[in-house]
Amino acid sequence: MRDCTENQIIITFIRHAKIQSNLEKRYCGSATDEDLCAEGIKNANEKKELFAFPKPDFLFCGPKKRCISTAGILYPDLKPEIIPEFDEIDFGDFNGKNHEELSSNPDYQKWMESNGELPFPNGESREDFIKRTMSGFWKMIALVSSEKEEIHVTVIAHGGSIMAILSSLTDGGYFDYQVGNLNGYRISFSGTKEHYITEIKERF
Repeated sequence: MRDCTENQIIITFIRHAKIQSNLEKRYCGSATDEDLCAEGIKNANEKKELFAFPKPDFLFCGPKKRCISTAGILYPDLKPEIIPEFDEIDFGDFNGKNHEELSSNPDYQKWMESNGELPFPNGESREDFIKRTMSGFWKMIALVSSEKEEIHVTVIAHGGSIMAILSSLTDGGYFDYQVGNLNGYRISFSGTKEHYITEIKERF
């Protein structure tokens, strides 16, 4: 088989469908394994045709139920490869709470003033999160091989994971790649960890 550096890899990143915490605007990180809510299931079924073609040659997803369930609805005939490093960031003491509930918390105020640069109290720093997520990305790329000149890969992950990967592969900032549920990006990727070229093909 070809080495992946000889192929053009088209990667579609899709954020998982909605969970109840999304509806309530709560921080829902790696500490919470919440499955899709009724609205999320309905939306995924409504949008599944959008992602049907081209059918991915490889399907990857994060380890949480919300990613795995989304993959099962969008691609019922494919079994996803789980990438543990694609788990959402650990929000620490903020997990399960929303902005209103945290507004009087001094640690939250400091975190907001830092533009999210400070580590989450008893959680994960953005730097460590990006490092973890990108180690999963390169693990994924190593699993992609085919005789085809153009390989289609789909990744179903968390919003934070998508932000971490795309900001690392491009000149964009971390918050430039925020994306809603069942929305995402499609990129063209080629190369290795030492040399790569990416192009944001579209946002949907």
